Amino acid sequence: GGVVLRQALRQAPPAALDTGGAGLEVLLVSRRTKPSYTLPAGKLEAAADAGQFDRCATRETLEEAGVHGEVICDLGFYTDFSKDGVTRHTRFFAMASVGEAASWDEAAQRERRWVPLAEAQRLVASNPILEQALCEVERRACQ
Repeated sequence: GGVVLRQALRQAPPAALDTGGAGLEVLLVSRRTKPSYTLPAGKLEAAADAGQFDRCATRETLEEAGVHGEVICDLGFYTDFSKDGVTRHTRFFAMASVGEAASWDEAAQRERRWVPLAEAQRLVASNPILEQALCEVERRACQ
């Protein structure tokens, strides 16, 4: 999955997670099945991603939100369970936003929304792995 960041007001990408968290905005996308927001994420596709998780994260971010991202760092794996009890592992990458497309694959199904980091944490609080990934971004940004 991708945690795509930009600096508020300037809409410029952060060079690294060393801004103290001030002014960071996070990209969220609307869910297709319920009225809430999530981080862009999806399944690794062997052919499209060449077995590389960072490629999967950038591809999914472009498909779901029309945002081009450049990986800043690996935020690690997060584990949860599907509704039927199957263990799922999701790997997140912090990315800098380097451009937005006017139209994208899932534009008719999803809305993209830029929000301050604290608001993003509040909006995804019902999903532990999303909340954990955003807490990791905050932890690293405030070092």
